[in-house]
Amino acid sequence: MSSTISLHKLVKVLASKKTSPKVFGSLLKQLLSTTEVSDNEMVESLIEIPKGSDPVQQKYLVEYAVEFACGSISDLQRFMSLLVQASVESQRTYIVFLKNSYSRVFRLNALKEFIQSGYIPYTVTFMSNLAEVVELDSIQKSTLTHILFLWGDIIDSHSEMIPSGPFKEMAISVMSILVKFGYDSLSGYFTKKANVLMTSADLNKELQPGVPLVPLGAENSEKLTMSMVQKSFSVNWHSKKAATYSIIKKFMWLNTQFEQWQIHNLVDDYLQFFGISTHKLSELVDEIVSAFFGGMTIAILLKEMPYVIFNWRNFIVSTLPIFLKNSRHVHSAISSENLGELLCDAVVKRKDTAITQMAVGDKPYDLRKHFLRNCIYQKIITLEEFTKLFPEEADALSLSLIIHETEQLSHLDSLTSELNNKLLEVNTEFTSLEESRLIEYFQSLPKTNILFLEKKQKQLNKLAHKAVDALVKDKSSEKLGRLLIAMANTPTVSNIIFFQDPLGPWGLLNKLILYLDQESFRVDEDDSNFQDTYAYFGVILSGIIAIVVHFNIDFRLAEVKDSYTINFITRFFYRHCEDLTAKVVGSDEDDSTIVANYNTLLQDWINALFDVNNEGLSDDLIKSINVKQTYKLITIIFQQAITANIWAP
Repeated sequence: MSSTISLHKLVKVLASKKTSPKVFGSLLKQLLSTTEVSDNEMVESLIEIPKGSDPVQQKYLVEYAVEFACGSISDLQRFMSLLVQASVESQRTYIVFLKNSYSRVFRLNALKEFIQSGYIPYTVTFMSNLAEVVELDSIQKSTLTHILFLWGDIIDSHSEMIPSGPFKEMAISVMSILVKFGYDSLSGYFTKKANVLMTSADLNKELQPGVPLVPLGAENSEKLTMSMVQKSFSVNWHSKKAATYSIIKKFMWLNTQFEQWQIHNLVDDYLQFFGISTHKLSELVDEIVSAFFGGMTIAILLKEMPYVIFNWRNFIVSTLPIFLKNSRHVHSAISSENLGELLCDAVVKRKDTAITQMAVGDKPYDLRKHFLRNCIYQKIITLEEFTKLFPEEADALSLSLIIHETEQLSHLDSLTSELNNKLLEVNTEFTSLEESRLIEYFQSLPKTNILFLEKKQKQLNKLAHKAVDALVKDKSSEKLGRLLIAMANTPTVSNIIFFQDPLGPWGLLNKLILYLDQESFRVDEDDSNFQDTYAYFGVILSGIIAIVVHFNIDFRLAEVKDSYTINFITRFFYRHCEDLTAKVVGSDEDDSTIVANYNTLLQDWINALFDVNNEGLSDDLIKSINVKQTYKLITIIFQQAITANIWAP
């Protein structure tokens, strides 16, 4: 790489070309090996996110900086030490990104380093900076909230990696800030999480009472003492602070269930876990509506991942009305009012714009209306009760329309026939994917009544499993590819399928990964259609990757072990492992062939692909190694080609 290339230009050029973070990481590594980049330049050119940058560019900038952090332990430490020098708004963007993906971004060793020598010092420094502030603005408070929520997730999932001593010191600095600004709800939340690792007794051992912690501000000579922090670790369950803390605690529990696809029997589990009284119907209804509608509001404001937001919404609209209709708790509770009246009163009070002025697709969406509309279908409330709450809907709704829609909800056969006609019974030799209109059918599903009917969603999940099972049995790679293309083009449909699966995405992923791993995809030397076989393999692999990315899949939960597919994705897509080397692990004959002929293979492929005087890839060259090995080899070739193209004059 030319020594005249600056970090600023590197970031700008690659972001404008939407170059992948992996390629950026490789080029940055080359740059840093030849050019010294100061900390100030690193912050200004790489870490700081320019104001006014569009969301797509912002996404690449964040991923580039995080890719740098993944380069080595020293790079990780440098990134975390410099992050606190960026604007608070930029810091918030990174913390939100890490909150949703840190366990995927960092390998186990790197994750431990991120926590111990990265995130703990970062948190301490951030709190120290806040100590000089008289009053926090909305961005500072939001960033503080996300920092603590990330800590909550780390404590829940990786408490064994957190060093006790440094964490105690950090926790004291956090609590002093929360006490200073009177953030009772955050204090309660962090207290509950921190008490997994420390107690008030631990605090007494760390500091003597009366030792000043963090100054309150220039205008106030009072100091935060150990006793003040210790006091904040004691929750008075009759106080407003305790009530707010309870709301956050319930949200975090529910959000984790939606995030991890633990959705079945959710309301019963919720009532049991928190010991909710089900004696009075009015209190029970208020509790459920508050927890789920209020929880979704918080999830939206915290910018949870799209699939998590969908799981909240889909549960409220499709599943919650059925629970309320059939629940033994509801039927046994004491009440002088009926369920419909109580529901209407509780729901109409939820006026948060986050749920009343949503946008689903390109249309406005009021969660309350969709929930209560399904309550009409379930005969929990009447049409009159609904239009009384929302008179603007009176012209669009009529009793005959509701009766017609209710009848349509019971028709399930169309799903089976449509999937058969557009996929399973299609002759792929004569009907292309476009001609089958499979994608268009998938895109139309979210516009139908399927979003109201849990039974129809469960049937869709069942049909998806039956289709995959049949196609795997027949080794119909082309149709499997078509199904995955349709699912990748309609995340909402994929979300519905996974929502109704006890294993979430893993229900189908395990089957698809096992198929790719066990099917050889070998071709005969005289096979003239071998390129189709290779293409089907690539489509299935790409479809799996699309699912993995959109739904933030954690490969630690995979049932399949020693998997080619999982190893390929973690090694080459997420770049969790080092680049391909001449060292063979195990006794795989194909890997040994690549290593033995690596230089020749690499040169032959490069010449065939990029030499203008060459006739291109020959069939013999393509078939010289198995398609699975081709994907390993082509990664290196594309990396070199992209590098050469970016810096071409």
